[in-house]
Amino acid sequence: LFTEALYYFFSFIFKQALRIKELEIYGTEKGTTTDIHESQKITDIKIYPNPVSDLLSITAGSTIKSINILNLSGAIIESYQTNTEAYDISTSHWMPGTYLVKIETLDGIQVQKVIK
Repeated sequence: LFTEALYYFFSFIFKQALRIKELEIYGTEKGTTTDIHESQKITDIKIYPNPVSDLLSITAGSTIKSINILNLSGAIIESYQTNTEAYDISTSHWMPGTYLVKIETLDGIQVQKVIK
């Protein structure tokens, strides 16, 4: 059951990443023309530095509603509720490894990989 849940989780993440890339490159979704401005909103999230050592900074072109930090098993290890366009997260207590950062803004959701 756990393996199946992981499969569906990563399948969802992969599909979302492909959708974002498709909007970024082609500006279309399922045959419908998408506004270029919409494409820029989805990709307007910046996470830096990557790899990170002590402080991870996140900026977005619209209000960030929430940030979830997940390990590669899909478990949420940290969760933040925000109402700002920029947010800093202390990573000094993170173990070295790869993490997924899921950011929900007013314009959509984006997941990016971060290395500690």
